[in-house]
Amino acid sequence: MRTKLITLLYFSILGIFLSCNKQKQISISHIDKYFELLNNEENGLIKSRSANGYEIKVKYLPIDYLIYKNHKDNLNENNLDTLKSKYKNALAFIMTIGLKDDAKDIMYSDIDSYKEYASRLQDLNFSVDQKLNLLINKVQYTPVSTNFENTYGLRNSRDIFVVYNIPDREIRPNGILDFIYDDQWFETGKNHFRFSTNDILNFPTIKFK
Repeated sequence: MRTKLITLLYFSILGIFLSCNKQKQISISHIDKYFELLNNEENGLIKSRSANGYEIKVKYLPIDYLIYKNHKDNLNENNLDTLKSKYKNALAFIMTIGLKDDAKDIMYSDIDSYKEYASRLQDLNFSVDQKLNLLINKVQYTPVSTNFENTYGLRNSRDIFVVYNIPDREIRPNGILDFIYDDQWFETGKNHFRFSTNDILNFPTIKFK
């Protein structure tokens, strides 16, 4: 009798735990709500720090966001599983760098010649991946893809889209993803942006169907 009671109690607690930790879903028809949550720093998917007059923000981009952003015009029940499989090992981030007072285009900040500007532009387009690492469970990963945004003078900050390929995503509860930017262009030093895996695992998904 005692054994049955303990077993019943165990499964009752397990059921409560699973129900409390089940990810919420947001219907694709309410996608604005999803983006509102994603852009709210209190939900843990955006980290920021300031150094040397610059502000650097890093946002984690969930798989559902990538699927919606890249395939929203041709999403259907037939290709959804294929798309999820395509992105299953991807960990994506967008890093934004700007002056804290937004007074100047960062591409011209603290440089004195066109040669310096051209060198900075070349490095940020083709060498920035060497300065961006992701530390998970004591294993360091380098990006498989980076894309430096050219704003053509429309704004002073810049975005860098960064993608890592992580086998089985390696995201476990109660862990940390440490996004590391070792800056050599704006003299902000080595910047760490630490994301809780619980915030990532518990963030709502998009109900596509």
